[in-house]
Amino acid sequence: MSLSLLTFFGFMLQPYNIFGQTLDQGNWEKESKLGVSVDFSCSHTDLLKPYHIFWYQQRPGREPVYIRQVSNLGDPHYNNAFSNIHRFTLDDDKDSGKAVLTNKGSTANDAAAYICASNHMSEKHLQFGNGNRLRIIPETDVEASAYIHKSGADADGPTACLVRDSGPAVAWVSLSGETIRAEPTVATGESNYGLVAVSSRNCNDCWVKQGNEEIVAREEENQCIPNTDEKMNFLHITVLGLRLLCVKTVVVCVLLTVLLLSYLAH
Repeated sequence: MSLSLLTFFGFMLQPYNIFGQTLDQGNWEKESKLGVSVDFSCSHTDLLKPYHIFWYQQRPGREPVYIRQVSNLGDPHYNNAFSNIHRFTLDDDKDSGKAVLTNKGSTANDAAAYICASNHMSEKHLQFGNGNRLRIIPETDVEASAYIHKSGADADGPTACLVRDSGPAVAWVSLSGETIRAEPTVATGESNYGLVAVSSRNCNDCWVKQGNEEIVAREEENQCIPNTDEKMNFLHITVLGLRLLCVKTVVVCVLLTVLLLSYLAH
């Protein structure tokens, strides 16, 4: 068999993405206000048919979750277990070569990365796009606040700097001279962003820079909880016990006196 024929068969047996096909989702960053619809576009003009298009949501620190899929033959499918699946629709425009995932009415919990993927129907592996990260802009402009949290059990233990009601942009936190990069997230049930940075060092201050805004931990909250003295705790308990014993003794004496007077009166 000639070398050219071997090359031909080897070429035909390769996965379809050898043709240089890519999935393009455009700019990485996307922003949306609460309640506003937002589109995620996945360009796939060079995909071989027949194909599937999948969409996934990935929140910070979690695994991707499947949302919906569609093929060039139609037959859409969606994940019933996905939260608020009724707000997410998927349309594949075959003429323009774009699959568009629409989030109808963004909520704070929709802040996440959205990633498209595809595969040829004869294959199992997936080819992924570059993804889009959606940031939800809070509806109300609430002033951010920062404070320090430190365990009272270990004065030299790790220290956390917590920021509430922050903006969606990446922040830089200076904690006892150590600069930490922190990405704000939205906790379940919350409407605004928050972030936390942890340092292994002991703390006395916390300073946060987010865009043009600077946040400093409040003085009344910028106090590390000191260790409690076990001897002092024992002394307090002892004094309390003596007081209770004294009160009990007085009550018993009064009762005995009343009984004695009643007996003498008869």
